[in-house]
Amino acid sequence: MCKIDYYKSELKDYDFRKELEKTPVKTYVYCGSHDAQCPHGFREEVADLMRNCPLATFKFNNHSLDIEKKENFKAFLELTISYA
Repeated sequence: MCKIDYYKSELKDYDFRKELEKTPVKTYVYCGSHDAQCPHGFREEVADLMRNCPLATFKFNNHSLDIEKKENFKAFLELTISYA
């Protein structure tokens, strides 16, 4: 079974949105604006459902931010950790 088929069959009804509101830890959501695996709109929804959850968007990037924009991503992580 390929990865896409798994998401279509095994996980098609998996919905964890109600659980997001209960998350007790500070969370950061980050994504690429052109993420093919998890579209930006889904990340916006996750950030909206979680309390005090900032959303950082890397423009013109896909899913692998640590590879595509290595230095920018490293700087983002350092800044994020310094505020945690």
